[in-house]
Amino acid sequence: MPPSKRDPVVIAAVLYRQVSGEGLRDTAALSGVSRSKLDEWRRALEADGSLRQVMEALKLKPAGSQVRPSGGPAWYADDATLSAQIRQIRLDAFRQALRG
Repeated sequence: MPPSKRDPVVIAAVLYRQVSGEGLRDTAALSGVSRSKLDEWRRALEADGSLRQVMEALKLKPAGSQVRPSGGPAWYADDATLSAQIRQIRLDAFRQALRG
């Protein structure tokens, strides 16, 4: 990774978004990283090939285009708090796995 792109919080958020299929807004809110920073880093890491190399090294597969149906699962709209809590747990577990 380029020295200027080694922030573990942002890297975890970019990788989480790639494998989970979460939207930019949701991933930014969960990770505490601004949408513009998250998108800027993703574009920079894709441009120089770093993102692909890291994903391959960690054996991560990008989410397919049909990860979540449009509008999310039925319970998604009904209980936004529960949905946010589940996504936060997933992101925290993902970060923990990256540390290991």
